[in-house]
Formats: sequence, C-alpha cells, structure tokens
Amino acid sequence: MIHVNHFKIYSDKVKKSLVLSCDSDWHIGEKSSLKRVDAVQKRVDRVEPDYRFIVGDMIDDTKVLKTAKRKELLQSIAIAGRASVTIPCLGNHDIAHKTGRGELSWEEDVPMDWLEQVELLTAGILTYQNRVYEGIVYLDDQVEVVAMNPPFEYYFKEEESKQWFIDYYQRKKLHFATTDRLHILLLHTPAVAPDCVEELPILQEADLVLCGHMHAGIVPPYARFAFGISKDHLGLRTPNNQLLKYAKYCWGEVEKNGVPFIINPGTTKLGPEKKLLQPLNCPLLLPNEMSEIEVIPTKQKRL
Repeated sequence: MIHVNHFKIYSDKVKKSLVLSCDSDWHIGEKSSLKRVDAVQKRVDRVEPDYRFIVGDMIDDTKVLKTAKRKELLQSIAIAGRASVTIPCLGNHDIAHKTGRGELSWEEDVPMDWLEQVELLTAGILTYQNRVYEGIVYLDDQVEVVAMNPPFEYYFKEEESKQWFIDYYQRKKLHFATTDRLHILLLHTPAVAPDCVEELPILQEADLVLCGHMHAGIVPPYARFAFGISKDHLGLRTPNNQLLKYAKYCWGEVEKNGVPFIINPGTTKLGPEKKLLQPLNCPLLLPNEMSEIEVIPTKQKRL
C-alpha cells in the first residue's frame, strides 16, 4: 500500500512541464524489510519522473552498513539510479549510530565509503568534507539542485533553534550559481527553515524546497484534515519531541514568503529502534508515502 501526495507549482524557468518524485526516511535497519522501498520504486517506474529526490535518512543507523543489509540497500539504490535521474541528500540518521537507549544517545559517524558508493549509483553528489556537505549537488540545463545540511549537533538539541539556524547560514553564505535553471533546495529537516526565509538569501533564491524528517508528525493521511486547519500543518509529535501546537511543518505544502516547502511524510513512520511501537507501523495504520510534484510553465497558469 502506498499513498501518493500530489502537488503543482508554477515557474517561468521551465519551458515544458516537469514531474518530480520525492521520497524520504526509509530508515532501513538490520532487520528491516525493503518492501516499502520497493513499493516506492514501482511507483517511480510507472510514473517515469524527470527527477527523483530521496531527501535523507535512507538508513536508520550507520551500524547497518556493517551487515548483510548493506548489499540489499545498494541493490535498491542501483535500481533507482538506473530508472531515473536520482538525487539523494543526507539526513541525520545517515551519518550517526546509536550509542545507548536514550532518544539523544547518538554519535556522529560518517561512512565515507558508503557515500562514495551511493554517489556512483546515483546522479547526486554526497562528498562529505569538513564535517558537512553543502552547495550544488546536481546541475543540468533544466535544474540546479543545492543541499543544505545543518551540522549533526543541530538535530539533537531539545528544540532546533531558529536563531542558531539563521546565524549559521548567514555565515555560510550559500547561493545558487545560476539564474535561469529551476532552483531546487534539499533540506532534510524543515523544523525552522520556513520561518527563516526573510533572513536567508539561499531560501529566497529557491523555487522549491524539498524536505523530509518529520514523519508527518505520526498523523496518517486519513486524519490530516483535522490538522489542516492550521497552515503550519501540525502533527502529534516530531523527531525532536515537540508536541501538538509546537509540532509544525510536519507534512504537505507550506508556503512562506512565496517559497513553497514540500515536506514528504516518509516511507517509514516509526523507525526500527522503536520496537514496542512497531505494530503501529503497519501499512493500514501508517501507510507508505511519497510525493509527486508537477512543475508547470507560468504561462500555462495565465491561459
């Protein structure tokens, strides 16, 4: 079972419509099944998008890369790379392993050999230097894709700090290099970014921001109408343990200052480390989800 979320955006930078596919948060652990990932691939094969984006957390813990599951994962990524122009980015789970039982018991662990293998199988650049990869990760005659990747520690604060995020990226001075391509920004966590558009040029330059990480606030699609009253698209609980009215930007499309943020609900809602909650992770209760975005020339909107 797979639930597809459809979106349309308009841009004067495209001459013909483009179809973008976005999935995220596979969270594959040593005992995880790849059935959900396979279901996404079947949908991608059917739609044949111009570009596919995997917006972080393909793995649940870097420890899985030392098991037999690594080979299965590489096979899935290889299939994705052959089927379409596939551009991944990193999430916090892609560069860390758990060291204890607590929610915050994680340690940074950057598996360079794994990143290099993923690069070879896809169109994206994941080279990780100076503890962070950011900037242009893909460029052709239609799109320019830039990744923002907050430092690992950012994900493990009790509350991600808006001011910290602004200060950090004002120092980084990230920009898109072109003006005529469709600007797509990849940012695994949308936690505070929609509130920072006015302060950060890189967000202002984006035509579309693709995110994941929030797992739809653990709200299934059939219940989201109750949370859709708020334009901030609230959830029940976020990865950083925010609840209810503080759990915002969890799913769907959020537009801030003219910049559309599309937050993908994710392939897996509850990671495999939450063993007692796994019965809730069945497809009927928390279905596999992905997003499809049609980018339409602005002139067609006028017609």
